[in-house]
Amino acid sequence: MKLKICMILIISLFIVNFVNAAIGVGYPFPSQLELKPGESGRFQFEIQASPEEGPVTCNYNIEQQLPLTIEFDEQPIPITPTGQTIRMPVYATVTAPIDIEPGSSSTSFCVSCSPAISGQPIGVVGSYCGITFGVDVVGERTRENPYVPPKPSKTNTLVLTLMLIGIGILILLTIWIVRKILKK
Repeated sequence: MKLKICMILIISLFIVNFVNAAIGVGYPFPSQLELKPGESGRFQFEIQASPEEGPVTCNYNIEQQLPLTIEFDEQPIPITPTGQTIRMPVYATVTAPIDIEPGSSSTSFCVSCSPAISGQPIGVVGSYCGITFGVDVVGERTRENPYVPPKPSKTNTLVLTLMLIGIGILILLTIWIVRKILKK
């Protein structure tokens, strides 16, 4: 009898483990920034989705407001399954106002994920709250902040198109000049 109960418990633990594997959120990097008044810094965190997940959309919001500006690069962020574990980095910029007093501030934020298609079943979804992040506003730096990639700039399609047309014209002009020279 005890053997049957132990086997049922072991099997149910395996089943629960596979059913609950869904969405996870990693802690911010760096978890503490050092900024001077008027300066900006960047941090990132990671949303992870298991291969069995359907498409989800994740939003994030600050739980307690700070005297700092926190701006996420992309919101909401869509996550589409690819057949393997997805690690989606999320980037944000923190800006200390020019008139802020030196001191330490910390806040936390929530990440909420829901099915991209309503009514679609999904593993464990919901909000992951209490993800903490801190900023030390200082008069003089005591350390450098770790590198986080800058916010990608949006490419203007008109400028890109004009550049490609210009390059094409230069190539045609070069070919025409070379042919003229070779005919002489």
